[in-house]
Amino acid sequence: MSRLRSSVEIATRLGFKKPRQVLNLAAAADPPVPKIPMPGRGGANGYDAGIERALSKAQWGKVAPLYFGAASPTPSDQVVPAVPIDAANLKMQPFWAAFENAPDKKKREATERAEVARAVADRAEKDGWVNAYCAVAAERGLPIPTVRRWSEACRAFDRADYSAALLPRNHGAAASRKKAYDERLWNWFYKDFGRQEEPAAAECYRRVRDNLAIPNGLAMPSLVTLTRRWETLPRAVRTFLRKGPRATAMTYPHQTRSVAHLRAMDACNADGHIFDVRVEFPDGEIGRPILAAIQDLYSRMIVAWRLGKTESGDLVRLTYFDAIEKFGVFDKVFLDNGRSWMTKELTAGMTHRYRFRKHNALEDFKGVLTLLGIEPIAVKPFHGQSKPIERSFGDFCTEKIARHPLCAGAYTGNSPVTKPENYGSKAIPFAEFQKLVDQQILLHNRQPNRRTEVCRGVLSFEQAFMESWKQTAPRMLAPSQKFLFLLKTEPVTVRKPVGEIELFGNRFTSAAVAELAGQKVIARFDPQHIQRGIRVYRLDGSFVGEAECIEPIGYDDLDAARDHNRAVRAHVKAARDYSEAEARISDAQFRTLNGVTPQPPTRPRPAVTRIIPEAPRGPAALPTANTESVKRLQRMAAAATDQNNERRRTGAA
Repeated sequence: MSRLRSSVEIATRLGFKKPRQVLNLAAAADPPVPKIPMPGRGGANGYDAGIERALSKAQWGKVAPLYFGAASPTPSDQVVPAVPIDAANLKMQPFWAAFENAPDKKKREATERAEVARAVADRAEKDGWVNAYCAVAAERGLPIPTVRRWSEACRAFDRADYSAALLPRNHGAAASRKKAYDERLWNWFYKDFGRQEEPAAAECYRRVRDNLAIPNGLAMPSLVTLTRRWETLPRAVRTFLRKGPRATAMTYPHQTRSVAHLRAMDACNADGHIFDVRVEFPDGEIGRPILAAIQDLYSRMIVAWRLGKTESGDLVRLTYFDAIEKFGVFDKVFLDNGRSWMTKELTAGMTHRYRFRKHNALEDFKGVLTLLGIEPIAVKPFHGQSKPIERSFGDFCTEKIARHPLCAGAYTGNSPVTKPENYGSKAIPFAEFQKLVDQQILLHNRQPNRRTEVCRGVLSFEQAFMESWKQTAPRMLAPSQKFLFLLKTEPVTVRKPVGEIELFGNRFTSAAVAELAGQKVIARFDPQHIQRGIRVYRLDGSFVGEAECIEPIGYDDLDAARDHNRAVRAHVKAARDYSEAEARISDAQFRTLNGVTPQPPTRPRPAVTRIIPEAPRGPAALPTANTESVKRLQRMAAAATDQNNERRRTGAA
């Protein structure tokens, strides 16, 4: 006869907390496993190997070593510790993971099964397992074999784990019914359907069937089978194949950036926006105006804006000037790499100004932002999330400005397919549209209950800005620094030999500018009033002086010609006087100092002297021509001297 083992030993092997659970399993067996008295145990009962029919295969694999000598029996008087809670939890983790991933329908079914199993366990303690099966089945209207199967399935688990143990697991049967198909069919469907042209699934299915399956005699799966397999791919992969990398990047969680560490005017962001409104400009041309705006990053308040015909460097520069003149110089500005915002006159001196390509900044002159210590930071192009000002532009292009009642008939729509029926029926004068833009931007800044990090759903953009700006020490512009914004920058060469600058057909010069003849300088001027003069700077930004415009004169203007000649003579005389005043030694002293002393020429004595025969005596010789010429010149010189003396006396009188 096989060895007998107590319920305590069997419960220890199975990981039960109470030996009573082994007794319940034995009584529920068909037929029930009888208890056998164990000799030498004081009347204690045990079970032989027949307990196998009350256990599952996995449970019997744990208990079998007790009966076949693989493990020594535990003394009956020894207290066997229960399985640690951590070990039990580790065993139940896969069951609860499956329960969590299951749909609600299966969770409800598992909970109902667990209630039945608990009712059977409670009644079995009094009436036995067989009676418990019958009673619970009758109460709940269930078949007795079903109640028994549920009870036995969770008997090895704790009551709290019955729901996870009884979760329906019928997906394996459905998977086994799937028909296999040639993998080439899926490969072709995957390649055809996963294109950015986004073809229809039915059309891709037809091409695979007609071009591959039928000619090769392959069994074609249904369209639903292929589309279901497509849906099992990760969402990012499906988006990349059908919509491209940009759409795939949008599926990644966005980055939330905090501005709590900033203050007002610490950093700004700027951009331009083209309105979808037809406007009549002062020159009579009709077009869509553009708005250049600068927004404070901390409060989201728009601190400066300008409206223009095109997004030019002048428009952007004046917008910067408005913001800095009102609220001070900021430290950083975030903008895209648009040509007007990254123009040379603003950002020259940056190491990555040329569309993120590094160059030697020392070879360039300094731009306005560089001179003021403002760091331009180029954000990701064509990515509206990089600049918060795009959110404000979204309000302007919808209800606040573009679709305002004053723009009725002038709204163009944001694309050719969204044109209204009254497109082109009206054009707003530029001055009226300018007033509308100013009014709506002020209302935009003052709208309360803004849901931003700083406003907290209570303040407006303007209130949040003013609360922070009043607590700072803004760095305001000096009067001389305003010329950096108001006048346009243009690198030019001072022409030789005069030392003048020529800009747009106008010539400028001054004494300080003439000293830089042949050198490159920076000319800052007002494009609308260039004849008023220019301000000249060196390439390093140091101020040289102002240069006046040399106005052209008429060809037959004799007075102007005389004035010009007089100015030339004065210029030459001033240069001569200056040179003589600087000379501290005379020419004779200079020659003596350098060892140059004039000596009379010495005539060498000839070695042989030729005797000239004496001329024959006759009448007196006539004066030579040379003697008469000298006398005539002397008389002319005397007459000229008398005339000069007479002019001096007349002038003195």
